[in-house]
Amino acid sequence: FIWTVYSDFRYVLSPQTVATLSYRYSETEGDGVSSDSTNHYILAGVEHRFSPTMIGIVRAGAQLREVDGPGGEDSTSPYVEAMLRAQVNEQFSLRGFLRYGIEDWDTVQWMGPWLVEFDERTVLRIGLSGEYAVSDRLSLFGGVDYIMGDYDEGRLTDGTPFPGSYDEDIVNLYVGMSMRLNEWLYAQASYNYTDSSSDLQRRDYDRNRVSVGMRAEF
Repeated sequence: FIWTVYSDFRYVLSPQTVATLSYRYSETEGDGVSSDSTNHYILAGVEHRFSPTMIGIVRAGAQLREVDGPGGEDSTSPYVEAMLRAQVNEQFSLRGFLRYGIEDWDTVQWMGPWLVEFDERTVLRIGLSGEYAVSDRLSLFGGVDYIMGDYDEGRLTDGTPFPGSYDEDIVNLYVGMSMRLNEWLYAQASYNYTDSSSDLQRRDYDRNRVSVGMRAEF
């Protein structure tokens, strides 16, 4: 269970550019052998409108992490997030994002016969997606996501250090279509392909997923 509070300070530099200063405080309550942790984020950034149809946002700074539990390691690491959104024309839009930092979930893994908790799960996430409106009722969408994770500062549940650094790379590709049935109801279908390459136990896989559903907007 993770909750976060934050405060943003904004200063208008020009009609197109806003400087930001952010502080975030986040608490994680772990279940089972997963430790509780606290994260402080101190970030400076800029929001810039390149044109009436394109905007970019970048925030960067430090993440101060405190981990409870036997042998828990506190750390300070860089944290970066960025977003770009563009309406290329009336039919076609693009979105991209990037985030780099230490994440709190998925930190407990089986390593052979040992159950290991990693205090530093550093993750880089990059995504790019696009949507094309074929008509007022039909739109096509697709994208790619890349996730690179590093697992460090491992320890057993009694606090004994566990040596080594472990990597994981995930690529996810997807395409789909959305059809508006009326003013508030949409039908949607999509196909996802995921490839995972990992040093961790039982986490190498290829996955194909087809989904069909409905979406309501009020």
